[in-house]
Amino acid sequence: RNASNRCSRSLPMAAIEGDSYFESLLNESTFGILNLRKKCIGPQRATELSRVWKNSNKKIVKLYLADSEIGDEGTISLANMINTKALTSLDLSGNMIGEEGAKAIAKMLMRNKTLKYLGIHDNPIGNNGMAYIAKALAKNSTLDDINLCFCSVGEEGAKELAKALPLNQTIRFIDLKNNLIGEEGGKAIIEGLRGNSRIESCSLARNDMSEETLKEIGRLASMKTSRISPDERDTDVTLS
Repeated sequence: RNASNRCSRSLPMAAIEGDSYFESLLNESTFGILNLRKKCIGPQRATELSRVWKNSNKKIVKLYLADSEIGDEGTISLANMINTKALTSLDLSGNMIGEEGAKAIAKMLMRNKTLKYLGIHDNPIGNNGMAYIAKALAKNSTLDDINLCFCSVGEEGAKELAKALPLNQTIRFIDLKNNLIGEEGGKAIIEGLRGNSRIESCSLARNDMSEETLKEIGRLASMKTSRISPDERDTDVTLS
């Protein structure tokens, strides 16, 4: 799964020149949504976007940067700036983000008070990156939904996440499909879920674990769903 293969070249790279391009995009954005999916802006231009956005009065609540080749460098620039904004949804999937980018995202989550949805799926953050994210989730009190599919997370990363689950009582949806978690990692997640009263869905399909373990994870999550009122379930955080 290579992000560069999914980038769209419908926007000529020559058109992305300096601050004026991003200033124009911010000014033209509607409903607080800035969509740069598959624009291949790269790390340098992600840094330019961070600088322009930081100095802009335009309110952006949803930022879509999937498959944009920003890498760790661009992710670090964005993460350092995001807490100055009232962002509620952030999609950074398919951007070749590794351990250092995950560390920057984790630092952002520890301070953030507005973000509800975070998509970092399809990035090779690995066990070390997952450990950073897990520690951040233990402290974060606003995130509702996180997508960690295809993140090269193994047993050790799952165990770090499991430690954080009893400490987080706001997140409701965790997607960990298509990782490398295995049976022991799945059992650790079960123990973490037993100490959590909030999670409604924890998806772990295609992680080389038994059907029994998957069913127990589903059972624990369904128990939480029955305790939550319909009004609490209404949230606008899912990305199409």
